[in-house]
Amino acid sequence: MARPRLPEPRLDNVKSVEELSREVEAHLRDLNRALDQYFAEEDQPDAVGYSADNVTKTRSFDADSTTTAEIADVLGTLIDDFTQAGRLKNQS
Repeated sequence: MARPRLPEPRLDNVKSVEELSREVEAHLRDLNRALDQYFAEEDQPDAVGYSADNVTKTRSFDADSTTTAEIADVLGTLIDDFTQAGRLKNQS
Protein backbone atom coordinates (compact mmCIF):
# COMPACT_ATOMS: atom_id res chain seq x y z
CA MET A 1 0.00 0.00 0.00
CA ALA A 2 1.34 3.42 -0.96
CA ARG A 3 2.04 5.90 1.82
CA PRO A 4 0.04 9.11 1.71
CA ARG A 5 1.99 12.18 0.63
CA LEU A 6 1.52 15.82 1.32
CA PRO A 7 0.77 17.93 -1.73
CA GLU A 8 3.66 19.79 -3.30
CA PRO A 9 3.88 23.39 -2.05
CA ARG A 10 2.73 26.12 -4.40
CA LEU A 11 5.62 28.34 -5.36
CA ASP A 12 3.86 30.65 -7.78
CA ASN A 13 3.19 33.28 -5.12
CA VAL A 14 6.53 33.14 -3.28
CA LYS A 15 8.56 36.34 -3.47
CA SER A 16 12.27 36.69 -3.11
CA VAL A 17 13.85 38.82 -0.42
CA GLU A 18 14.88 41.29 -3.11
CA GLU A 19 11.29 41.60 -4.37
CA LEU A 20 9.98 42.13 -0.85
CA SER A 21 12.72 44.66 -0.16
CA ARG A 22 11.82 46.63 -3.31
CA GLU A 23 8.14 46.61 -2.29
CA VAL A 24 8.95 47.86 1.21
CA GLU A 25 11.19 50.59 -0.20
CA ALA A 26 8.42 51.65 -2.60
CA HIS A 27 5.93 51.82 0.26
CA LEU A 28 8.37 53.88 2.31
CA ARG A 29 8.83 56.29 -0.61
CA ASP A 30 5.03 56.59 -0.87
CA LEU A 31 4.82 57.26 2.87
CA ASN A 32 7.56 59.87 2.64
CA ARG A 33 5.75 61.63 -0.21
CA ALA A 34 2.50 61.59 1.78
CA LEU A 35 4.28 63.03 4.81
CA ASP A 36 5.89 65.72 2.66
CA GLN A 37 2.45 66.65 1.32
CA TYR A 38 0.89 66.60 4.80
CA PHE A 39 3.55 68.85 6.32
CA ALA A 40 3.53 71.18 3.29
CA GLU A 41 -0.17 71.97 3.66
CA GLU A 42 -1.12 75.07 5.58
CA ASP A 43 -2.91 75.01 8.91
CA GLN A 44 -1.59 71.61 9.89
CA PRO A 45 -0.96 71.28 13.60
CA ASP A 46 2.63 70.80 14.65
CA ALA A 47 3.54 67.27 15.55
CA VAL A 48 4.88 67.98 19.01
CA GLY A 49 5.79 65.94 22.03
CA TYR A 50 7.04 62.71 20.51
CA SER A 51 10.21 61.35 22.07
CA ALA A 52 11.80 58.08 23.02
CA ASP A 53 14.57 57.38 25.50
CA ASN A 54 17.11 54.58 25.67
CA VAL A 55 16.77 53.80 21.97
CA THR A 56 19.24 51.61 20.14
CA LYS A 57 19.32 52.88 16.54
CA THR A 58 17.58 50.12 14.58
CA ARG A 59 15.89 50.32 11.20
CA SER A 60 14.89 46.71 10.64
CA PHE A 61 13.42 43.70 12.40
CA ASP A 62 12.38 40.16 11.54
CA ALA A 63 8.58 40.26 11.45
CA ASP A 64 8.41 36.51 12.09
CA SER A 65 10.60 36.60 15.17
CA THR A 66 10.84 39.89 17.02
CA THR A 67 10.47 41.36 20.48
CA THR A 68 8.65 44.38 21.82
CA ALA A 69 12.03 45.98 22.52
CA GLU A 70 13.07 45.60 18.86
CA ILE A 71 9.83 47.19 17.66
CA ALA A 72 10.27 49.98 20.22
CA ASP A 73 13.83 50.60 18.96
CA VAL A 74 12.64 50.83 15.35
CA LEU A 75 9.84 53.22 16.36
CA GLY A 76 12.25 55.27 18.48
CA THR A 77 14.67 55.46 15.55
CA LEU A 78 11.85 56.59 13.26
CA ILE A 79 10.80 59.30 15.74
CA ASP A 80 14.41 60.47 16.02
CA ASP A 81 14.82 60.49 12.22
CA PHE A 82 11.65 62.56 11.80
CA THR A 83 12.75 64.92 14.57
CA GLN A 84 16.18 65.36 12.98
CA ALA A 85 14.50 66.06 9.62
CA GLY A 86 12.32 68.72 11.23
CA ARG A 87 9.08 66.80 10.78
CA LEU A 88 8.48 66.31 14.49
CA LYS A 89 9.20 68.55 17.45
CA ASN A 90 10.09 66.90 20.73
CA GLN A 91 9.25 69.99 22.77
CA SER A 92 5.72 71.13 23.54
